[in-house]
Amino acid sequence: LLEQKPSMLSVHVRTTRQMSKVPANWGAISEIIKLRNEKSPKTQIVLNGDITNKSHGLELADKYEVDGIMIGRGVFQDPYCFSENSPWADMSKQQRIELLIKHLDLYKNTWLKNERKYAPLKKFVKIYISNFEGASELRDKIMHTNSPEQALEILS
Repeated sequence: LLEQKPSMLSVHVRTTRQMSKVPANWGAISEIIKLRNEKSPKTQIVLNGDITNKSHGLELADKYEVDGIMIGRGVFQDPYCFSENSPWADMSKQQRIELLIKHLDLYKNTWLKNERKYAPLKKFVKIYISNFEGASELRDKIMHTNSPEQALEILS
């Protein structure tokens, strides 16, 4: 792949078969950087895998001398994972619900003609509706909705 001289290469330090069942193999990065330096020194390497937030990603980028980072599932633990200082851990139940309402409103007002299906949006519900009393029951109700309007009605 590097012999093709791509301008950028995103590296997820796990195999397809491993998926997220094992931790990212940070030890492989040094070998990847060495190979990049030999084959295509101008190719930027972007690291992905088990990066939980911006500071964690920047620390890894510095340690392994990569050009960038990508955060994937980290957003499901903290929607502010790209921020310098996330308020997420200290947010109240009401603040989390208000943020979900904002997310649902943005969706509803962006896709006026249902150009995007609603169902994939529901995977984000677990981000907002968790870690407070009654979260499981509320999350279950929202997961059984068929539209953002139904979810908003439950949340109101």
